[in-house]
Amino acid sequence: MKLLTIFFLSLFTVGVFAQPVMEVRANSTDMITWIPSINERDYDGIEGSPYLQDDFLPATINDLNKTQFVRFNAVDYEVEAKTSKGIMRLDLKKEYTITMLDGSDKKYEIGSFMDEEENIKRVFFEVLDSIGSRTLYKRERKKFIRKQKKQAYQDDQKDKFVVVNNAYYLLNLNTHDNNFIEIPRKKKKFYNFFANHSKQVAQFVKKDKLDISNEDDLVRILAYYFSLQK
Repeated sequence: MKLLTIFFLSLFTVGVFAQPVMEVRANSTDMITWIPSINERDYDGIEGSPYLQDDFLPATINDLNKTQFVRFNAVDYEVEAKTSKGIMRLDLKKEYTITMLDGSDKKYEIGSFMDEEENIKRVFFEVLDSIGSRTLYKRERKKFIRKQKKQAYQDDQKDKFVVVNNAYYLLNLNTHDNNFIEIPRKKKKFYNFFANHSKQVAQFVKKDKLDISNEDDLVRILAYYFSLQK
């Protein structure tokens, strides 16, 4: 009896202090792990939104048939879902492919990249285009800006979320860490990114009058670059 009491007390302790996790399974190999959303934050009074879209939109995750309703937080690196247990978020330590069912045909994958402070972050990337054995990824970005005090000829600035230019990535196949590497956007660093082929890429861009900041042109430039490596 004493052992049973200890056993049930231990279960109670785990239930109180452990973070609850909900798993959605199709079978033993297909699994989604949700954890309670920490985004019960108060965004009232803040201009803009941290989300790519405020509404929860239909999507499938991995190969599961069940439709989930998700939204993407581009500030806090989170994928949220509306469930019967409330708003949950994906455990981004795991690998997921999210296919939107809202008519956009967008697809997202979870991956790692190194931020400006050289910290490894797990985030969602939109899958843009396959170029041979490579895939181009996009990260739509937003950031939080704190309000500024009133200055001469300028009203008080509220706290706000603002859109930041998109960042583009390739999966680094030359290392074992599988981190995504960002493609530089400034012209000099952009061409240096192509190492020994930088001059040829620059000539190709000039000849075809391409814009390195244009998404479609970027796909063409990368396709040309990879053709030089064959």
